[in-house]
Amino acid sequence: IHWRDWSSDVCSSDLKIPLFKVSVVTRLYVRRVAMKNTKRYTFTFSIITLIIGLAGFLSFSLIGHNYLQSSKNSYSMIQKRNAEVRKNIIDTISNSLQRTSAHLTVLVHSQQDDDLFASKEIFTRMMWEMLLSDDKIASIYIADKFGDFFQARRTPDFVMRTIDRRVKKPVDEWAYKNNDFDTVRLEYKEATYDPRERTWFKEATSHKNYYWSEPYAFASTNEIGITVAYPFFNEDGEKIKVAGIDLTIASITKLLQEQSKVIDGPIVIVNPHGDVIASSLPSQESKIKIEKLPKEIKA
Repeated sequence: IHWRDWSSDVCSSDLKIPLFKVSVVTRLYVRRVAMKNTKRYTFTFSIITLIIGLAGFLSFSLIGHNYLQSSKNSYSMIQKRNAEVRKNIIDTISNSLQRTSAHLTVLVHSQQDDDLFASKEIFTRMMWEMLLSDDKIASIYIADKFGDFFQARRTPDFVMRTIDRRVKKPVDEWAYKNNDFDTVRLEYKEATYDPRERTWFKEATSHKNYYWSEPYAFASTNEIGITVAYPFFNEDGEKIKVAGIDLTIASITKLLQEQSKVIDGPIVIVNPHGDVIASSLPSQESKIKIEKLPKEIKA
């Protein structure tokens, strides 16, 4: 055997098996590497997915928390704003009624005489000006301890009413007026009305507080309303005169309806017993208990 041939045969025969083995090993190695890479990619993808999921959860949590917090803040601001509006409305109504009542203090202190007729012109002119200056006033009047009485009335006609009990046969005089305070007609009636017997005269017992009546029918017009009264006492503590103002439920209702538009809701005035005195609700004429009102009103 020649060396060259042997060498050639050996090389050709012996190298076939190693090359095959190398090829198999290489394939196994590549497959293992691929599997490792696949596992690595799967693990990496899982980590990324987990991170994205956590980030999304945190984002939604933060958004939800911020939404709830902003909703609470908005609700709190709305409640605070509503409370401020309610307070402003209450103050507006109270101030309006107090300004009306303040006329009485001016009236009773304008003259110190016990006799009303000693200052008739002053009293009647003052009452007329007060009546025209405030459209909530249905009538304004003053009476003394002798039963003398002056009244300026708005509806159904302008009238200046006078009762003089200094004479033997007292007369109830009704002087119908125009807007310029000129007398257009006179009527005389028997003086059966005694202001001293009226609740507003009896119950006005303190110069520190106004007397507010329950709703009732006014003697001169039969309209339903309330009376505010204020007394005057002399140095001996004797009540010598009382001034009063009649406010119709209709005029108070009108005031409440005007203010209810500001808050876009109903307004109700109740007495300490829970009876509704006036309301911005339509057709609110009769007295009802506050328990019967809608929940949003009672609140």
